[in-house]
Amino acid sequence: MHSDTSDIASLAALADEALAAQAAREGSDGAAFTTLMERYREKVWRVCWRLMSAQHDAEDAAQEVFVRLFF
Repeated sequence: MHSDTSDIASLAALADEALAAQAAREGSDGAAFTTLMERYREKVWRVCWRLMSAQHDAEDAAQEVFVRLFF
C-alpha cells in the first residue's frame, strides 16, 4: 500500500505534459489520466457551468470534455 501512495504522490508532482504522455501509454484507466482528470475536473466543470447554466448539462459537458481528450 505504501508504494501506491508514493506512486500517486510522484504522479501529482509531474507536469501536465508528462502526465498526458504517460496517460497515452497507460490508457484511460491508468493513474496518470485519473490524476489529470482530478487536477482539472473543477475548472472544466466551472467553464461548462458558465456556458450551460444548468448543473446537469454542465456535468454532461464536463464528462464529454474528458472523454474527447482521451479518445
